[in-house]
Amino acid sequence: VASGAVSSGRGRFGKALPRPQLIESLFLALDADLDGLLRSPELRRFAGLSGFQGGDAEWRETYRLCCSDRGRDTTTGLDRAAFAAMLSDTSDSGCYCEDGELIAILKKLTSGPRPPV
Repeated sequence: VASGAVSSGRGRFGKALPRPQLIESLFLALDADLDGLLRSPELRRFAGLSGFQGGDAEWRETYRLCCSDRGRDTTTGLDRAAFAAMLSDTSDSGCYCEDGELIAILKKLTSGPRPPV
């Protein structure tokens, strides 16, 4: 898929990307250091774009819970599978996003410069 197609949330022929591809594209856009993991600063960027407005202390607790709810250590962060599970989890410990929300966040992430690592 061309980068323009990915950033729009649409595939090669203008069809919406399937949810797994949207989530993968979002993961890749967030993974600033390209290590295949989303740690606190990378995940906080997503949280901010999806409505999180808390301060640093609240974020630290939110991030800790996010990792522990998925059996992940805070120093490691979320891998692709844990991130996808979080975005598809409709329980209180999840962060379910509709496909339209994922597309909107992806557009915001891909419209500007990549943040420093």
